[in-house]
Amino acid sequence: MSTEEGYMSDEAWLSSDFTSDSTSHSSFTSRPPPDRTTLASTARETLSVLPGLLLYLPDIDAEDVSVLLYHDVAMLDPVDCPQCPLLSNPELCGTRVTVVNQDALDAAIEMMPEPEERPAYPGLNDHWRRLAIMKQGWSDLSQRVALLNLASDTTPGGGWMNGIMA
Repeated sequence: MSTEEGYMSDEAWLSSDFTSDSTSHSSFTSRPPPDRTTLASTARETLSVLPGLLLYLPDIDAEDVSVLLYHDVAMLDPVDCPQCPLLSNPELCGTRVTVVNQDALDAAIEMMPEPEERPAYPGLNDHWRRLAIMKQGWSDLSQRVALLNLASDTTPGGGWMNGIMA
């Protein structure tokens, strides 16, 4: 499981399942974060390639968003909440939290149900193909995935452009 200096290999870390109902975190060995210069460079590269990628996705309006503010939304009734059995005790229900090594958009795409039909988007890798499918929309709003952006209103990108990680 661990490699030199006590860090997990990338393969071991990516295949691990760290959940909130674990009784011990002793199996988790942190690894050093990437340096901020590398992360800032990756952020700039991402911004530079997005316009070109969007040319392959004519059905996607990159500026189409929904904004919901807490005071505009009714409180969720506990009766409507999903009852997810806990891994540690299937007799109890609660919320399962899994930490994954992904960006928020990729994680949201993976959480979406697969549509019945997959349209062809030639030239796109699976990530962008799934994003294009997602943007076609579902009539059942309960199947939508929320993506929470914690960007700052005073610092565009919330520090992301400067290599800051959450």
